[in-house]
Amino acid sequence: MGRIIRVDFVGRKVVPGTRGATDMDADSGVVVADPKSTVFVGNLDFASKEDDLRVFFEGVVVAERGPPPAHAEDGAGAEAEAGAREKRDPAWVVRVRIVRDRDTQLGKGFAYVQFI
Repeated sequence: MGRIIRVDFVGRKVVPGTRGATDMDADSGVVVADPKSTVFVGNLDFASKEDDLRVFFEGVVVAERGPPPAHAEDGAGAEAEAGAREKRDPAWVVRVRIVRDRDTQLGKGFAYVQFI
């Protein structure tokens, strides 16, 4: 076959011994997502963006369950850029990962969304 699917995760790695170190595989340094709080999203447009999915799912969950609790942890801020989003408002959506083509960087039509 010769076909490869590559899943990229954009975000900072959590250093062992710091906040959120429990969400990480200590040996590999890879952030581990809880499969019980992650959903598969299919049939996406190839040009979909992570922020668009985040806004959509945040709106759906807020409509169903109300605003997120103020003390909710966000999976150690795995998506936080350096200092820019460190002190963001609490949100139901923790992480959005769109699977992309290695060469074109277009989405492959599916993604994973992790919630609190």
